[in-house]
Amino acid sequence: MDLQNYSRDLKTLLKDFVAHVFIDNFKRKQKANPSFYYAHKVDGEGRLKYVFWVDGNCRKNYSLFVDVISFDTTYRANKYSMVFASFTGVNHHR
Repeated sequence: MDLQNYSRDLKTLLKDFVAHVFIDNFKRKQKANPSFYYAHKVDGEGRLKYVFWVDGNCRKNYSLFVDVISFDTTYRANKYSMVFASFTGVNHHR
């Protein structure tokens, strides 16, 4: 029971910081690799609303191969009811 209470209290404490940690991680990635790209938007209450990111290798491969791009969404499948959409590329090596 103590573990459950601790877990509940920790989640309550961290709920407002999760988005900041997420974006701070992207900032570190971009500083380490300038070809890493991300963009995000927050709503009027300061909550994370949209995020888009792509790593440098994917950007390079797209510019070289541009064979197939697939766009797939998972609609409201997580506890935040947020959409997750992935762009998947396939080159001549599959």
